[in-house]
Amino acid sequence: MTCNATQTGWTKVATCATPALCSAATKQCVAPTCAACQYRCSGADLQICNADRTGWSLVQTCAAANFCDAGGAKCKTPACNVGEYTCKDADLLVCKPDRTGFTKVATCASPAYCSAAEGMCKAAPCTSGQYT
Repeated sequence: MTCNATQTGWTKVATCATPALCSAATKQCVAPTCAACQYRCSGADLQICNADRTGWSLVQTCAAANFCDAGGAKCKTPACNVGEYTCKDADLLVCKPDRTGFTKVATCASPAYCSAAEGMCKAAPCTSGQYT
């Protein structure tokens, strides 16, 4: 707002996006840093544009940067935990370092010998066709 020529009132110069973006010193609106309700990822941090649109506020810190989903406005859930094992049929699988799924580390003699709890294939007591 500026004082009018007759000094009887105020004249609107501009309407800023938010009051925080109005600069009396420069007599201008400051450009917003971000759009209202806009999300972004900064590393593993999911952030939202603050109410004044002057910066970002932390919403949540995700498990890792690859799980931050700004488009979905959420943190994705990791598929597994580092060091976690599972068995699929006779295959022993371990969680990938990026926690996006499992990768095969061994094929056991049979599903009965795959031990996710121990993270290994148990030895079979004998081999097929073996005689004692």
